[in-house]
Amino acid sequence: MSSQKFNPAVSSTIAIRDADGKYMKVTSTNGLEFTSADFDDNAIFTVVPRSSGKIALVGHNEKYMNMYYLDDIKCEGPGGGLDVSVIFLDDYFVQFGISGFSGQDGKTYYVSCEPGNASYHGSLAVKKEQDRSTFFVIEPIGKATLTGTVALKDMNGKFMSVTSTNGLTFDKTFVEENAIFEAQASGSKYALIGSNGKYVNMYYVDDVKCEGPGGGLAVGLYNRPLRRVNLTISGYSGQDGKTYFLSNLPGNESYHGSLAVAKTENEHCRFRIEPITKINVTGVITLRNQEGCYMKVTESGGLTCTSSVADDNAKFTVKRSGSKLALIGKNGKYVNMYYVDDVKCEGPGGGLTLGVGYNGDGTVFLTISGYQGQNGATYFLSSEPGNASYNGSLAVKRCAVDTCRFYIDSVAQVSGTIALRDSHGAYLRVTNDKGLVFSHGAVDDNAKFTVKQDGNKVNLIGVGYGSYVNMYGIKYVQCKGPSGGLALGVNTLVNGLVRLSISGYQGQDGKTAYLSSRAGEAKESLLVASDGSDASCRFVVENY
Repeated sequence: MSSQKFNPAVSSTIAIRDADGKYMKVTSTNGLEFTSADFDDNAIFTVVPRSSGKIALVGHNEKYMNMYYLDDIKCEGPGGGLDVSVIFLDDYFVQFGISGFSGQDGKTYYVSCEPGNASYHGSLAVKKEQDRSTFFVIEPIGKATLTGTVALKDMNGKFMSVTSTNGLTFDKTFVEENAIFEAQASGSKYALIGSNGKYVNMYYVDDVKCEGPGGGLAVGLYNRPLRRVNLTISGYSGQDGKTYFLSNLPGNESYHGSLAVAKTENEHCRFRIEPITKINVTGVITLRNQEGCYMKVTESGGLTCTSSVADDNAKFTVKRSGSKLALIGKNGKYVNMYYVDDVKCEGPGGGLTLGVGYNGDGTVFLTISGYQGQNGATYFLSSEPGNASYNGSLAVKRCAVDTCRFYIDSVAQVSGTIALRDSHGAYLRVTNDKGLVFSHGAVDDNAKFTVKQDGNKVNLIGVGYGSYVNMYGIKYVQCKGPSGGLALGVNTLVNGLVRLSISGYQGQDGKTAYLSSRAGEAKESLLVASDGSDASCRFVVENY
């Protein structure tokens, strides 16, 4: 994070570097110095917001940064301390301005990284004029957490993943299944469980793999600047009270794929924790790009991604094969690939095998690997048009650009026996008088409906009373129909939601209306709404 994004109300803990990359640190004499590029606790300062946009700084020694005679700055103030203004410059630099003190004559002085008067035993000089020594970079220090579903990224942008021999390596630029870990907290330490169901474990305080049957390696978490952390290792036999660090470097070859334990902290021990939203890619799904357009099958068996409407051509059935999958379009054909460049939906069987790469923003990559001509590289399905000669294909990309990011939505299966739940968690129920209401509570037979297919539409029959959901005067809906009932269209929406449309009835004048969870004009009835964008027209389908 750059210093220009620094907000004292949000970035409450920071580190400060000079133009040469050295950190401001509190010394043993409560002085301040810029002598080392190595980060440690003495480089951590807490920001205290002051009036008029100024801030004060509290060091790791719990003392305030303070000033002596407009000349020298230390970190030994018992309270209050020196208020400074943060002046933003170009190239992510800032200055810390000092103003409003007696003797300044209205001028602004500046905190400097140069040593102050030797008699203060470790102070920083105050400069009357700005120069290179007054330029600093602020590095916010976040408080990372290691819980839930996560991935671990090193300084090179590579993710830790489990190998086929239960080893660990940093070789992925995106998060596939084997780069996902479940983190479990135990007191102040954490354990990691890989996608193979094994615990990350350690051998002889030297090598780390992912083959522990239980418990595993307990790591601590040390927060560093720029959202990075160390995974610390301490308290084990042979460490003599020292702290070691997990690194991204390969371990001893005899372990067939381990990571080395570093005895001292360095850049190989710095990671970012990426929370991962793992999506269950099963059943029937839709694929939506970041612009909200759906991947669809064309009449010629091609693929496009230009429409924001999720109709039947946007639905794909997932066929799993281990950690990979194939997609079958509404035309009954498999999504397939030509020459590692173009993807259509006209495969007679098998089709293109795709991996799933997870991102922290809820999108996924659909990865392509293991095919002739790839030379071990991983390619990515995109939403961009492919070669025009294929009459409707999607392009395969060599690197993961934004057009390779898709949102996956599960398509509700409006078949068999279902329940309908509204945005407030209430279920559609048939009342004793065969009316319809949405109310909270357990899903009993009065909240279940049997789906009867009627061409490309459906009828709903209440399980409890056996009567059809029906409509009166295109105004309201109840559940009193002896047969036939109301024919409902099913519109697939994002996030697995559906909308139930009503069209083709006398008096609608060719318009489409929608079933709403709002009360209709009759007792125990539901409204027929003209605006399908209303939240009351969106439902979750639960299958029973």
